[in-house]
Amino acid sequence: MEDEKDIFGIENNLSPYIGKCAMGISRFITSELKRRNFGLSYKQVVVLKILRQSGPLPQNDLAFITNRDKATLVRFINTLEKKNMVLRKPCHDDKRVNRVMITEKGLKVLNSVTPIFKELLNQLQEGVSLEEKHCVMKVTQKIMNNIQALEVKYQES
Repeated sequence: MEDEKDIFGIENNLSPYIGKCAMGISRFITSELKRRNFGLSYKQVVVLKILRQSGPLPQNDLAFITNRDKATLVRFINTLEKKNMVLRKPCHDDKRVNRVMITEKGLKVLNSVTPIFKELLNQLQEGVSLEEKHCVMKVTQKIMNNIQALEVKYQES
């Protein structure tokens, strides 16, 4: 008979730990960026970083890359646009498609926040050995591969 405490079979499941950890990282970094007067969230910094690396992107592509639904991404972009950190421009080929680009102000803020962002991430990983980091990376990559395989499997059925 299954242990009553573990009625759903999740006691040894990694998902709650991974989820709580990801939310904790986001919450902590957002709080620290606010405390340091950057007025950006963890997720907004990630969007700016992606736009700096990839150049202007259609909103749909940015939603896919950031794993956000379109409505959530629109709110992110609206907020960043109000802060003059991103700009939306209609695509030349298809006026229905908006391309999102980082502005000079967005680049300046991102360049200022990047060292602090890295410092905070390093603080969160304090006491974690390189071997442990590699192990976590390997395990989470396996889980992501399983997710992709299962999504394909269930879409086909």
